[in-house]
Amino acid sequence: MNTFSVWPGLANYLTRAVDRHEPFVLLDSWVEGDQSPQTHGSSYLGLFPKELIIIESSKSGDGLSSLLDVASSWGMGMVGYESHHHKFGLDVPTQGDPQVWWIVPTTVLKFDLNSSTIEVELDEEGRAQEVIDELSAEVDSTQKTKSINKIIDWSSIEYKEYIKCIKDIKRAIFEGDTYEVNFTYPMRTTLQRHPIEWGETLLREAKVPFSALVHAVQTPGQASSLDRMVISASPERFLKLEGRTLSSEPIKGTLRRDDSMSDAQLKEALKELDSEKNRAENLMIVDLVRHDFHSVCEPGSVVVPELFKKRSFGTVHQLISTIQGRLPHGVGWIEAFESCFPMGSMTGAPKRAAMHLIDKLENEPRGIYSGAIGYCKPNGDVDFNVVIRTVIIDLMTQEARYHVGGAITSDSDPASEWDETKVKAQLVDKG
Repeated sequence: MNTFSVWPGLANYLTRAVDRHEPFVLLDSWVEGDQSPQTHGSSYLGLFPKELIIIESSKSGDGLSSLLDVASSWGMGMVGYESHHHKFGLDVPTQGDPQVWWIVPTTVLKFDLNSSTIEVELDEEGRAQEVIDELSAEVDSTQKTKSINKIIDWSSIEYKEYIKCIKDIKRAIFEGDTYEVNFTYPMRTTLQRHPIEWGETLLREAKVPFSALVHAVQTPGQASSLDRMVISASPERFLKLEGRTLSSEPIKGTLRRDDSMSDAQLKEALKELDSEKNRAENLMIVDLVRHDFHSVCEPGSVVVPELFKKRSFGTVHQLISTIQGRLPHGVGWIEAFESCFPMGSMTGAPKRAAMHLIDKLENEPRGIYSGAIGYCKPNGDVDFNVVIRTVIIDLMTQEARYHVGGAITSDSDPASEWDETKVKAQLVDKG
């Protein structure tokens, strides 16, 4: 169960918001337990901005300085992969997605998924009850989303070009330039459905804890070349700060989920997920995140409470580890974010060397992909995902793209790495 099944009217409400060109952020949560799907945590909807902060690609590269004045307010939005490039000696793209898109909302609703209720977190303009009434009035009349079986025609990198890039990375690894690189490529198609209808379908299919729907417009009611609709079915947490406890949950290791398997077949398949290769990739990123945490957390506070934890989602099984640390008094979420961004699982290690190789081999900017989507609260708590398994729609051109990739190490088999990207692409193979 996720937000949509608890409050079916939400899909219709967001559809109208998109049609009116109104910005919003929905952060949706879904966690599957060992025995059966179960709700977990909360989802948030941010509406009616009193401020929109948008940093286009050509003016980015210096991190989150644009958010310093609103860091202690309710805020929700996205940070792009190239937003901190100057820190790593890299040039920023001259065009593409906005690298920072941030809404300071006047209305925030919290969906309690256990009690199936809506709580008002923020209501500066007195509009929260109006929205709740509109959502609730449509619960009985909203029909269930139908399964879509049409195969979408995606274009992407050619197999030969992909194999060449992987071989180039392996050559760099053998020459000692780096020891792990996360190489990615975009798939593209033309938008064929209303983005909210598509988003609801994908999030139902994915069943992941860090989903998001972001209607990232530059000016409410007015079209712009920077306008994006982002459908993120991410299973990965980049950074959570609760009180002074900082957490990250990097993913390395992916296996296609097949519910037709018998218990014995599944047990055998999960051995592949827990392979020496996947553990090695995961451990490299754990070490990188620990290094990032050590640069901002109290000495001696960084720990790894979970290593190589197997978790299942709607279409994949993943190998996930958890790193935690404690921030010193006086250190806020922006300092923690900038110490750890971009996330090691999307770069490789060492981070700087891997990013320079990515910049050389990938033929276009990542933009929003590989960045982070999340929120900050007035008390300083934050939670951000890693932007993977994400459809990014250019609302002006109606082009949709979906990036896939994986970690390349010295023992990576190029053909197998290609196959793994196809596993990650299966979420969007059907529209």
